[in-house]
Amino acid sequence: MKSITFILLRTIGAFSQLLVTVILARLMPVAEYGQFVYFVSFVLFLAIPVNVGVSAYAVREIAGLDGPSQGSHSISLERWLNLYNLKVAGALAFFLYLSSVLFDTFSLGSRVFDIPFLILTVLFLGLSSIYSGLLRGLGNMIEGSSPEFLVRPLVLIALSYLYYYFNKSLSANSTAIIYVSALIFSTVISYSIWRKMFFSNKNKPSPNIWSYKVLLNMTVYSGGLVFLSNFDIVVLGFVAEARDVGIYKVLLLLSGIMLLPQTIINQYIQPEIAKSFKSRDFRSIYVTLRWWGAVISSVAIITGVIICLYYKEIILFSFGDGYIPTIESLYMMVLASIVNAMFGSAGMVLMMSGAEGYAKKSLIVGVVVNIVLSSLLIPSYGVSGAALSFAATTLVWNSLMRNYSKKALGIETSAVVLIFKRGWQ
Repeated sequence: MKSITFILLRTIGAFSQLLVTVILARLMPVAEYGQFVYFVSFVLFLAIPVNVGVSAYAVREIAGLDGPSQGSHSISLERWLNLYNLKVAGALAFFLYLSSVLFDTFSLGSRVFDIPFLILTVLFLGLSSIYSGLLRGLGNMIEGSSPEFLVRPLVLIALSYLYYYFNKSLSANSTAIIYVSALIFSTVISYSIWRKMFFSNKNKPSPNIWSYKVLLNMTVYSGGLVFLSNFDIVVLGFVAEARDVGIYKVLLLLSGIMLLPQTIINQYIQPEIAKSFKSRDFRSIYVTLRWWGAVISSVAIITGVIICLYYKEIILFSFGDGYIPTIESLYMMVLASIVNAMFGSAGMVLMMSGAEGYAKKSLIVGVVVNIVLSSLLIPSYGVSGAALSFAATTLVWNSLMRNYSKKALGIETSAVVLIFKRGWQ
């Protein structure tokens, strides 16, 4: 029952995030929306060290512990990650300030937002990731996910409508402020849940046993995913019109809808995979990947076909006529999403099994491919070039991770293979 509740709430949260995109695209002019998307992508780039691998690291380290050691290790990990978050924010503040002083043409204050605002955003993205990962690692899947994936988008929607009601317009700057306000609010809720669980707990924090090397490997992998999702947007923001950024964001959104089950299911089975691997229960891993892989692939294919047949109606109804992409770019993004789903959850398996180094290698190759292709294709072909770069990169890094999973762990992750295979080896 608890698992069904988590999947249901996480699905509602995902559609709430989709609703945020639809509402903002409707309330804001296309160019203003493109500028806001650029701001969010830029912030996510800056927050890669604290916003991505941290959550997965917390889940993996805490999920396999039982009894009193789980409480003391959780408190210790919380303090260690918070200190890491502060160090990263401080280093980033120094870098941004130095860059704005040395390079007049690279003034972040005029291009995106002022430096204190950026640092505040990065700091709270890190805190949100820390407490979400800790709570989910302890088995509190609903409490760990709801503030980030349900509360935050709903608050963002409410504040956006409130601002629009009184001002009759919604600019990129005002939306950025609303975005950060919703982020802070949801982070405070996550911390409050954590504090209620452990503030009165008599467990003393255990000695630090945490590894920067492992965290770095997981950050490179997860950060690579963020990079692949946002680098094309940043390049488009520099070499193309803001309208093109908005169109490409809609394509990414449609791609994300196809992979929505994969995102939700991966979060749900992360602790289970980590526990099964620590106990060397490969049979359970096989059954989990086979069943959920079939669900993920089926939904991706069905959703992709619907999008290809009715994309104009979907986009016109949801966003407006200013966001219609070329048919070539749409087909490339849909195909990339289907390929992603059919390769299975290889990256998540590598991360939860202690083989994050292989995931890091795959993403490094993917990032290099993405940088090269985006730099060559986007200036000449715009949105279509970005879509082609995204599709090719998706094929490369997914195939690498699937092969690394078989090589390092002996675990097949491809749903297509697992459905017709007997045994986990």
